[in-house]
Amino acid sequence: SELNIISLPRGVFNPYTPEKTNILYFEKGENQFKNCFFFAIQNDGFELNAKRKPIAGSSDIRKCLSVWDGFIEIKGVSTSQSRGLIGQSDWNLRPFCYMEDIPEIQGEGVYLKDSIVKEIVEEINPNDYPDQEFTPLEVSKNGIFLKNSLLGSEATQKYKRAWAGDIVYNPHRVNIGSIGVVPNHLNNGLVSPAYIVIRSNNPSEYPPNYLVSVLKHPRYLKVIMNYCLASTRASLPFDELIRIKIPKPSVDELELLSSAEKHLQEAIKLQKEAEQEIDQITKDYIK
Repeated sequence: SELNIISLPRGVFNPYTPEKTNILYFEKGENQFKNCFFFAIQNDGFELNAKRKPIAGSSDIRKCLSVWDGFIEIKGVSTSQSRGLIGQSDWNLRPFCYMEDIPEIQGEGVYLKDSIVKEIVEEINPNDYPDQEFTPLEVSKNGIFLKNSLLGSEATQKYKRAWAGDIVYNPHRVNIGSIGVVPNHLNNGLVSPAYIVIRSNNPSEYPPNYLVSVLKHPRYLKVIMNYCLASTRASLPFDELIRIKIPKPSVDELELLSSAEKHLQEAIKLQKEAEQEIDQITKDYIK
């Protein structure tokens, strides 16, 4: 006997609920299933938003029906796993627990494992420094920015520290691109304890801005969505992040990335100087 699980994309039942939904199919009265066939539908033929307008072309539902009877495995789409293996995984019924979503990339691909990035969990309680001013940071699709200055005595929670060059992402919104690199002028900032802070172990081979650029690419946002844990709110913990396979930059590409990084830092510096100049002009007019 078989257990069949069809994974539907988030948003299928919009505008009523955005929750992740799966279809379980099995024959009533059968003995315990021996194998489980997973199929991940990415495109159900409609936009995954409140309007749910039809999308041109064939949907994944047709593909699912075409391989259903034969339990045909398709890389990154469907897989068949034994009951024993699923039991060893604590009965996890997420399709992407048993298969990978790897984009087509040029050159060598590498996993974001611990040898490339590491999670940073450096906490601080601003209440321990009541007279000190802190800089809480916010992360969005536009990167990392200063939220508001904060006196230690005003803090109501602990925070994580984030240093210049660290990568910070919101695990509940990284699937829409809420990730960024801490710029030099926001060094030693504070971020919400709910955020995840990671650091490149070798910035010369894997520059932080390159890693963020890859993860914000539309194709990789799909990978992130597939690896997000199935809950009311999508969530990508560090353990799932490091399963992602990315392109390894070549020597020539690293030179280009290094040059672009210098231009970026110069541009940020000029922007901050211009902002300070504008603030000073404004102060001269207001007494």
